[in-house]
Amino acid sequence: MAKGITPTLPAFFIAVFLVITTTATTYTTTTITTTTNNETPINSKCKIERGEIKDCLIYLSPEGDFFLDECCSQLEEFKSECQCKALKEVVWQIEHQRKSDGYGMTPEEKKQIQEIAQDLPRRCYLDFSGSCTIMPDQPAATY
Repeated sequence: MAKGITPTLPAFFIAVFLVITTTATTYTTTTITTTTNNETPINSKCKIERGEIKDCLIYLSPEGDFFLDECCSQLEEFKSECQCKALKEVVWQIEHQRKSDGYGMTPEEKKQIQEIAQDLPRRCYLDFSGSCTIMPDQPAATY
C-alpha cells in the first residue's frame, strides 16, 4: 500500500454505493389502451358476419314482413351481449347496401328501419343485458 493512504471498509462501501447509484437506471413500461367509438370490449368479442344476419336483412327490407321468426332465430344464436351489435350491424348493412346500389334512403326510411330494429328485442323476446340504441350511419364494428 502507498504511504498515507489507508483504505477503510466504510470508505469502500461508500464508493461502491456511489458507483451503483450513479449507474443504476430506472426502466418503466407504460401500457396505453386506446378505445375508439366502435372498438369496445364487446365489439372485439362479437364478430358479426353478413350470412349470420341475412334473415334480419330481409325482414327489415320492404318485402320482408314474413321473416320475423327467422330473424329472431338468427338473433337468438348470438350471445346476449352480442345481440345488440348484430342489430346495429343489420341497420348499417341495409343503409350502406342502399347507398352502394345508388338508391340511398330518405330520412323517413332510415327512421322507420331504425325503429323496427329497435323494437326487435321486444318482438323476439330477447333478454338484453342493458339498453340497445340503434344509431344512424354508425357501423357496429370496424373490420
